[in-house]
Amino acid sequence: MLLLVGLLCGGLVTLLLLNTVLAQDSFEADELRHGLARIQREAERQKLDNARQDTAEALAERAGKLGARPDSSARVIEIGKGVPEGAEAGDASR
Repeated sequence: MLLLVGLLCGGLVTLLLLNTVLAQDSFEADELRHGLARIQREAERQKLDNARQDTAEALAERAGKLGARPDSSARVIEIGKGVPEGAEAGDASR
C-alpha cells in the first residue's frame, strides 16, 4: 500500500514539474513572438523611410544642401527627333 501511494505521489510531482517546464517554454515562445513582431514592424518602417528618401524631391533637397545646383545647360535628345531647338549639331555629339 505504501509503495502504491509513493508511486502516485511521484507521478503527481513529475506531472507538476512537466507542466511547469511547458508553461515556462510557452512564456519564452510568446516573448520571442512579440520580439519578432516588433523587429518586423521596425524593418517595415525602415523600408518606408528609405523609399521616402529615394524620391526625386528628397534627393534634390539633399543635393541642394550639399551645394549641388541643377545643370541648366543639359539637353535632352530624343532618338529619331534630331537635334533639339536651340542646340547646335556639334552639341549632340557630347
